[in-house]
Amino acid sequence: MNFILLLLCGMDVIDSLSHAFSTLGTGGFSTKNSSIAYYNSSAVDTVCTIFMLLAGVNFSLYFYLISRKYEEIKKNSELKLYLGIVTVVIAILVLCLFGFYGSFGKSLRYVAFQVASIVSTTGFMTSDYTLWPSYAQFFIFILFFIGGCSGSTAGGFKVVRWLVLGKQAKNEMLRMLHPHGVFNISLNGKAGRKDLVFNVSAFMFVYIILALITTFIGTLSGIDIYTSFTAAFSMIGNIGPAFGELGPTANYGFLSDGVKIWYSFAMIAGRLELYNMIIFFLVDYWRK
Repeated sequence: MNFILLLLCGMDVIDSLSHAFSTLGTGGFSTKNSSIAYYNSSAVDTVCTIFMLLAGVNFSLYFYLISRKYEEIKKNSELKLYLGIVTVVIAILVLCLFGFYGSFGKSLRYVAFQVASIVSTTGFMTSDYTLWPSYAQFFIFILFFIGGCSGSTAGGFKVVRWLVLGKQAKNEMLRMLHPHGVFNISLNGKAGRKDLVFNVSAFMFVYIILALITTFIGTLSGIDIYTSFTAAFSMIGNIGPAFGELGPTANYGFLSDGVKIWYSFAMIAGRLELYNMIIFFLVDYWRK
């Protein structure tokens, strides 16, 4: 469907096929140096925006859709949060950038695309968000820490983990008010596993430590701390563009070989959900 719609928007067969795979696979590679901005087409932007957002959704929900199990989709907690985050961020940025782009329609077009691209970790570009006002860049910066849904092709921290941490934070506050109360985490209308919070907390710890190490290694190449920090989360989250010297119109070609090798490791570790990659460096693994 994505391929056909891109064809109807004016792309040739090769470009349509390449961008269709890159969009649904959240790979972000384009056949053009200037990415989707090359086409300067609102139709192409709209199609890519929709399918990038769809790629960030848990693919098991599409099975429920085909099976007509609509209740399973309606009660999915992660999907609700994912759509809520996307909607709120787009609405805020459209208001923030109304004057920047000069019209509501143009603002919505570029904002929706960049939000979809970052939250789904696709990495396509139609506008250089580093030229936006700082208060608008802040919301794109926040999306670097979110990512798509579990079971999707998107990378990042994943929405479900933030959902678990948020529910646990609420439970801890309720426990302070009601010391003898029993509070469980509910996902999709069902009680979650008791060890879920520990798993997510441990993952977050490893995620942050790896991000800090990657930030430090980035600074060794001479780039500023802001660029290094955002690049670290971009690498681990498989987003692609970062901020500063590594913004959406730049590339990583000028970095030293050592930094590129580490960034490659960070990208692979992030794509494999960290544990599967880092476990190779544990002594206990090799003892077995």
